[in-house]
Amino acid sequence: MRKNISQRHKKSRHSHENDFDSASSYFERCFLQNQSNLEKPRIFPHFTNATDTKNIEIMFSHACDIIIQKRLVRSGMF
Repeated sequence: MRKNISQRHKKSRHSHENDFDSASSYFERCFLQNQSNLEKPRIFPHFTNATDTKNIEIMFSHACDIIIQKRLVRSGMF
């Protein structure tokens, strides 16, 4: 799988510096371009400090809550 992913993205590398801002902007654009044809956006980018484990736990918990609530509503259980 690693080979497939790296081969697929070799051509799409950006020409910016290899710093946090350039890299994060690149990945944000990659995710957002996949939802450009949607009426209602489903991806809301948020960058956080991955070294702060408490912050990561909170963000992951919120993301899981949103996913569970959406699935419950869609199934008619909520």
